[in-house]
Amino acid sequence: MTSIQEVQAVLDTIRDLLAEMYRGASSARDRLDEAIELLTETSRTHHESLVPAGFAVVSERMPDFLGQISASMQSVETLAARL
Repeated sequence: MTSIQEVQAVLDTIRDLLAEMYRGASSARDRLDEAIELLTETSRTHHESLVPAGFAVVSERMPDFLGQISASMQSVETLAARL
């Protein structure tokens, strides 16, 4: 295997890992949104909010995190295309 082929193989692995990470993060975002919705609804009959403060912070940051993964995937694609 040549050096270029080895680099391409590593880039393929990185691409696969980033895609898996993106799917996992998207799933986590969906589940977090569902949890926030359920806890918000349940909080209506409770004397205080049942939604942990950290949930809102993570929910707000998730689009940026997904964007960073997507940008990383694009960078890998660009590099692979240049080889």
